[in-house]
Amino acid sequence: MNSRIQQLLEFIEEDPNDVFTHYALALEFWNLNQLEEALVSMLKAKELDNEYLAIYYQLGKILEALKEYSKAREIFEEGMRIAKSQQNSKTYSELEFALEDIEDL
Repeated sequence: MNSRIQQLLEFIEEDPNDVFTHYALALEFWNLNQLEEALVSMLKAKELDNEYLAIYYQLGKILEALKEYSKAREIFEEGMRIAKSQQNSKTYSELEFALEDIEDL
């Protein structure tokens, strides 16, 4: 197993409610093209803190890679609503562009 993944799993064992560790683990799985594992970890991060905006772009991209276009759209739209409520125009725009990229899929 990848040493970074092993280390992140150990961190999660120590603190299972650390959102960033679950997010980082998802990105490691994503980098290894282990999409199902990435999805599980990113969904756990979202469950722990659904206000953490970085999750929405990455989760949407994972769903897009899994050809779950409808779910990806929902995630991008949910992230846009949260970004708007947080007055985060940069993230809102990133999510809007990601949504536009899959509109016809």
